[in-house]
Amino acid sequence: MIADPCNAVLAPGIYGDQEGLLARVKATYTNPGTNDQTCGYILWCPDYHCGPIDTGSVNRGPANLFCFSNTNAAYAPINAPGTSFGSDRISTVWGGAATAASLNDPAQDLLNSDIVADARAISSCIKMTYTGAMQTSAGQYCTVEALPLNSLLSNDESTGAAMASISVDELFRLATRSGRLGTDTREAISRPDDSSHVFRGRADSPLYIGDNSFSDPFDVTEQTSLGKNQQPVFYGFAWRGIPSGPDFPLVFDLVKTLEWRPSPISGLTHAPPRSINDSSMVHKAVKHLDQHVPGWSDRLASSAVGLASRLAKGAFTGVSGSAMDAMLGFASETALPAALTLL
Repeated sequence: MIADPCNAVLAPGIYGDQEGLLARVKATYTNPGTNDQTCGYILWCPDYHCGPIDTGSVNRGPANLFCFSNTNAAYAPINAPGTSFGSDRISTVWGGAATAASLNDPAQDLLNSDIVADARAISSCIKMTYTGAMQTSAGQYCTVEALPLNSLLSNDESTGAAMASISVDELFRLATRSGRLGTDTREAISRPDDSSHVFRGRADSPLYIGDNSFSDPFDVTEQTSLGKNQQPVFYGFAWRGIPSGPDFPLVFDLVKTLEWRPSPISGLTHAPPRSINDSSMVHKAVKHLDQHVPGWSDRLASSAVGLASRLAKGAFTGVSGSAMDAMLGFASETALPAALTLL
């Protein structure tokens, strides 16, 4: 389940015991409006399951999924009174100029229902697909892995006010994997950490978006108490140099598997905790993947997609299939062994 969140058979006991029911949730996002912004990012902390409050003009409240776009890759989203980080709404261009937008976690609707009390994440992935014309494809992407909360948005301990956020160029400098945007669907997979096993409710979040009020000089987006104590990590994609035009050429599919516990008012019986494994299997699974499948957290969505892309690129460039394999390193982009999907 860790290696292949989108397709693996859901099995209990990844954290050693079973306390709830398993589910897989999904959401799809793209930057609305015209595409005048040529760079940006999408960053997600899947250990939380919240969503911001849409006030009709701005977002505020708990958030764990942020996106941003701009014309300048060196620009860092603003976090100041009147322009809180993440306050842009999903229906507006992602951070069109000043700051970042916040989106609903794929599990937000599930957690907001009357039947669910809380949940803990097992695994998740983000798929990035380029939907523009092949002949006009351009730009560069990088995969962001395990970005600490303090790196996304830190707090000034002397005043309590949040400090500046991170820019697209800074994400590229931190990233170890990058490449050219094209027709392949890229997939980034989350790495569970020591706090991933904690059950969290709908109101829990790593960051709380300020309400954009000018009455309080520190009414900005800040780390929550949970965020400060646990310092969860974010992951996702950043991009720059994409072609401007009438439509944003990137689509993001977010998938998360989780274990949830029923609410007392749901009428569902509460299953007592059941020990399945002697200890948590998370560290063993991640260690096995790191040793035997280097780069498993950033790959092509499937080898079939890679093959179709190769053929299309060959048709446009006139390069033979075998030569294209060598140029693209196709052999290194094969799908994970089926056995690993059970991890």
